Amino acid sequence: MFLRPPLRLAFNHSLRVRPFLPHPSRRFMSTTNYEYILVAHPEPRVALITLNRPKALNALCTPLFNELNKALSDLDADDNVGAVVLTGSEKAFAAGADIKEMKDKEYSDVFKNRFLEDWATIGKLRKPIIAAVSGYAVRCELALMCDIILASPTAKFGQPEVNLGTITGGGGSQRLAHAIGKSRTMEMVLTGRNVSAQEAEKWGMVSRVVGEGEGEVVKEAIEMAKTIASKGQVAVQAAKEVVNAAYELNLAEGLRFERRIFHGTFATKDQKEGMAAFAEKRKPAFTHSLLAGHRIQKASQCPSRPSPASQIACQNMSTRQGHEPNWDHIFRDLEETPPPIPQTNVGPRRPRRQTMTAQEIKAFNEVFNLIFDSMSEKAGDAGQSSSINTANSGMADLFSTLRRHSKRTKWTTEATEELDRKKDGMDRCTTDRQLLEWAMREVFGESQTYEQDFNKARAEAEDGAELPALQPATYPHTIALLMKTFRDRYRDPHLALSMFDYARHLSIASYVFGCSTSAYNELIDTRWTCFKDLKGVHDAIEEMYINGVDMDNRTKELAETVRHEVGSRNIWMEEGEIGANGAWTMLQNIERLVNSNVATSGNKPTDKRKGPWNDWRALEQSEKVAPEWEFDKW
Repeated sequence: MFLRPPLRLAFNHSLRVRPFLPHPSRRFMSTTNYEYILVAHPEPRVALITLNRPKALNALCTPLFNELNKALSDLDADDNVGAVVLTGSEKAFAAGADIKEMKDKEYSDVFKNRFLEDWATIGKLRKPIIAAVSGYAVRCELALMCDIILASPTAKFGQPEVNLGTITGGGGSQRLAHAIGKSRTMEMVLTGRNVSAQEAEKWGMVSRVVGEGEGEVVKEAIEMAKTIASKGQVAVQAAKEVVNAAYELNLAEGLRFERRIFHGTFATKDQKEGMAAFAEKRKPAFTHSLLAGHRIQKASQCPSRPSPASQIACQNMSTRQGHEPNWDHIFRDLEETPPPIPQTNVGPRRPRRQTMTAQEIKAFNEVFNLIFDSMSEKAGDAGQSSSINTANSGMADLFSTLRRHSKRTKWTTEATEELDRKKDGMDRCTTDRQLLEWAMREVFGESQTYEQDFNKARAEAEDGAELPALQPATYPHTIALLMKTFRDRYRDPHLALSMFDYARHLSIASYVFGCSTSAYNELIDTRWTCFKDLKGVHDAIEEMYINGVDMDNRTKELAETVRHEVGSRNIWMEEGEIGANGAWTMLQNIERLVNSNVATSGNKPTDKRKGPWNDWRALEQSEKVAPEWEFDKW
């Protein structure tokens, strides 16, 4: 509606000093002075933030966003606030980033100062944020960062950056694609056209369109925030987290994450109160806190097979008696506390033992006599490197024998559950540094413990006595998972390679049992996809061949990918190091090695190599062992 200049000035002035607030809000105005936003508490446990740059249609300049981030962070840490409403004026919710601020910036400025990176802060907050949108939401990224969007009939949404010769920079293309799909996102981003509130509701961009009238959308948003704030805040924030996780996890991982958080809510007073109130047909009185006084030592207070989140929650309760922490403590412990030892009815944990025949016991005794004798001889060589070069060390017999007997270790239900616990421990790590510390403690530390227990038992055991496992059955699979996680989740291929190298040099047993087919496949994948290192791929496959490590179908697929991509390139850095034809020579060698050693079913090796060092294969074929669970075939 057109407003004459005097009325327009009065209207703008009213926006600056009187944002829409229900009448009780005067008593709840924020004491913090902001220039570009207004903060108030119109209802108990509800906060209202109003963007206040009317002359610029609430364009999101850097000072405004700094104030907004500070206000939201303060409210997120305030135990007296359960939900937040974010709104603008009737004419404009937010007109996007401030063009006048951006127009003179150079690439070096925006890159060095991480321009717009602080916009991601809103997505990290735990308390629900409701956007009440009226008028223009051009560059609707701020609204999309909120958890719920309510729109007035006058609202208009758009991403017009293409009209300015640039693209979205605050997450619009990504969040829109999740919300309304690729085709509609392409339409908005490529054409720059605005969509109405009704069309946005139809597409699923907004929760709903409220009734007409000035301030109606804010009233509706405050009522919704009031309803949310009346719920148990532990459950509310947990629900927000699991819903957001659906955008980042596949279905199986998302279901497992949801179930773990669901189990964790059973360590809260709100869960007990809510279910008790339902059974007693009364209104619950939530306290937003953990249970106090529980101890993990009492099996009756935890499930017989507790989930990882239940274990953490029970342990937290035993260390925080008499204290009622907020929801932050739960998530901090979920992220930082290592998985505790599960309390079951089978007694304390002990090294898992394998059933071995007399022939296998004799073979293991011979193998480890060979290990100790070989290492003693090498210790006398002053110039010997600490790394293991199996191609030249004459230890191929040793490694091949160890690998043959390692395949007889059965993959049991207990080992499967242990691998699941390892995966949960990896999931609880939120940074690469946490995951690295976890790996050193829970994977490589456990490997050394198993080896020490085995050596001690071997020294004390009599002939024919049963010996514990030399390495945990999960070890090779955990090494491969660590490599894949560092490479794909944290985008750090160097750490992925370090996992393999550390397992290789930790000990001979760690090298033989840990650097299995799956680990070598991750090594090849990392060398190629991240570095295009043809020589590294060649050396890894050659090492598998020499050490007798089975090459499975994935190994063959990786080699085929390398062959295909080599054919599409013209220049190779290896050519400057090993000659013009070096790359093609390595490629031919890779194909020869893979085709001669791809593992087949029935434990029948396809390796046609001849030589005394390969005589042990004849023993395996003569035994005619029936197919059973093996490493890398579980």
